[in-house]
Amino acid sequence: MLGGPSTDDAEMSKRMADLQVKSSFIQFIISVGLINLAPYVIEAVMGEKMSLSKVPVHKCLEKLQWLLGVWRSESATIQLEGKSFAYLSELKCEHVGQPNFILHINAFNVQPLPNRDPLSTWSNAKELKPFHREMGFLRVNPNDEASTNISYLNVQNVGLANVEEGDINGQSFVVKTQSIGRSCFNKDPSVRLLRREYLLDEKDSNILSVKVFMSTSRMDDNEQPFEHLTIQYRKVSNE
Repeated sequence: MLGGPSTDDAEMSKRMADLQVKSSFIQFIISVGLINLAPYVIEAVMGEKMSLSKVPVHKCLEKLQWLLGVWRSESATIQLEGKSFAYLSELKCEHVGQPNFILHINAFNVQPLPNRDPLSTWSNAKELKPFHREMGFLRVNPNDEASTNISYLNVQNVGLANVEEGDINGQSFVVKTQSIGRSCFNKDPSVRLLRREYLLDEKDSNILSVKVFMSTSRMDDNEQPFEHLTIQYRKVSNE
């Protein structure tokens, strides 16, 4: 007499049926136009991580592709109300195929200047003490690939949210505040304007210079923004 299906056969059939259901769900996500979510769905549903590095950059952002990757500061200083500080900064720029780049900016180990103690570096830091956090989206007009206009939506852990706009100029871009909001319990002085300048080194595409200029409520209207942040980054990863 022939026996029924073995335990192994039953388990295999169950796995195949489960795989078919998951595959159908992923195909549905793609079919309804949510292809940019496919990597996340694959990771969540299949339990397998898919690298977004294979997702093509949106055509209108190819002109800014040089910004993608992970950058770590070789030098970073803060100027604020006559005082200077050194710190470590990490900038991560990524994308999911949409007409925007996602920026994460994390600062660590702030130290007053001048400082008798050796300044903290990425190689000698025994620990990373979180300091400042920012996240934002660099956006361009998806309907005009030739446009150099750029918009930066930015939020910070100090209670600021702002929209900055500007232009791309080759391997550099500048954005400045168009609107700014602050949480109800932020203390004075308030930030009135931020201007960010990003410049890729002409000789070394792994070096990025960033300057942030700022105006506050303690300044006269005719005063120029002062240089608040000065950072030189080096790219440490393309992903």
